[in-house]
Amino acid sequence: MTEKNTILADLNLDGNNLNANDAEWLAVGLNCKVLTVNDKTGKPVDTIINYPRALTTLRLAHNHLLDQGATHVASIIAGNTTLTLLELAHNGIGDAGTLEVGKATKFNTTLTHLGLAWNNITDQGFQAFAMEMSGQHFLQHLDVQGNKLDAGAGTAMIEMMTTCTALMSLKLEYMNITYDQDVCLRSLIEKNSSRFHQGSKDRYRDILSTMTSKAIRYEELYTRLTTEKRRLHKVNAVIDETKQERLDVKQAILDEKQRMSEEMH
Repeated sequence: MTEKNTILADLNLDGNNLNANDAEWLAVGLNCKVLTVNDKTGKPVDTIINYPRALTTLRLAHNHLLDQGATHVASIIAGNTTLTLLELAHNGIGDAGTLEVGKATKFNTTLTHLGLAWNNITDQGFQAFAMEMSGQHFLQHLDVQGNKLDAGAGTAMIEMMTTCTALMSLKLEYMNITYDQDVCLRSLIEKNSSRFHQGSKDRYRDILSTMTSKAIRYEELYTRLTTEKRRLHKVNAVIDETKQERLDVKQAILDEKQRMSEEMH
């Protein structure tokens, strides 16, 4: 169904008891991946055909994707150019699957919301994930609450935050991070949020400046048009006067001819 659909925007599959195989077929449909068989080896060969997609929201929470399913979902992230929100909470995803998701974000410039809450991510897995996320300038909201994360993940998160300048929302409930780490993360989030809002203000100011420039230009064009209309009105008035004068001359000639004809008789 999804292979023929080019306008699907929101797909909610929460709580559908999906497993890794289901995730693979979902990736097949959303990425238009055609599975063919190599005649020589007998092994499946993936042929990717890229079509424009409109999918922006994909919710897969409360399923049983595990690491293998997360790997298939990662291919959706890497192959999609419109996805902005991905929810993978409560899927039993461990370190390996989280790492694949992190790698996939390098190839995606639209994903702004990523939910990985209540999975089986450990400090080691999150550290590897954070390294892959380093320098990612698009993700704005990350939810990793309810995982098996301690101070090691807190350190990795701080390092990640210094390079992920768009990240301004973190859900860290039930993490055993230190007080200093918590203060540092809150400070970084506030800094990123201020930068984001300042960027929004700058973009708004630029848009307003552009609109003002266009308004001034429009006013100038309108003034020129009004002046031109007045000039044309004067020209038309002169033309009308000239026409009237010609008619008056013609009438005078006819009157003179009539008078001369009457005198001759």
